[in-house]
Amino acid sequence: MGADKGTLTIMVGGDKEAFDTVHPVLVSMGRDVFYMGESGMGQVVKLVHNMVGAATAVALGEALLAGSKAGLSREAIADVLRRGVARCGTLEVFGANIISESYPVIFALKHMYKDLSLYMRMTEEYKVPTLLGSLVHQLYRSAHVHGWGDMDHTVVCRVVKEMA
Repeated sequence: MGADKGTLTIMVGGDKEAFDTVHPVLVSMGRDVFYMGESGMGQVVKLVHNMVGAATAVALGEALLAGSKAGLSREAIADVLRRGVARCGTLEVFGANIISESYPVIFALKHMYKDLSLYMRMTEEYKVPTLLGSLVHQLYRSAHVHGWGDMDHTVVCRVVKEMA
């Protein structure tokens, strides 16, 4: 969907001359195209980017659940989050799914779970502590085990709700 709309964020690693050659094609699919350096660096930044997005989805799901249990509407909470310091792209792109607790696919959970698993392997290789990453990975694993892989990745919020 993002490629069709030309709104992808694209991160590329590899030969700089080759990147410069294909850059015009890439900008037709994405408004933001980043050259990250040697081969593999595009994948690294994609994994860290998706970990932050996944963690943010979990945080939004938890916050909306807590606020709604306290008596606020999910929409009212989201309105404040959109304007306050907690505003974020995850709310902008995936907020409707999280607020409505319906999960039409924007980015499938099975793909986010795969990226989080690769992220965890990478952090193990580089001996990076993953205090938040481990928790987020386990929540996504739970959603995956529930058989929700073909739903949007924000269905992870259902795991948090079921725990409540």
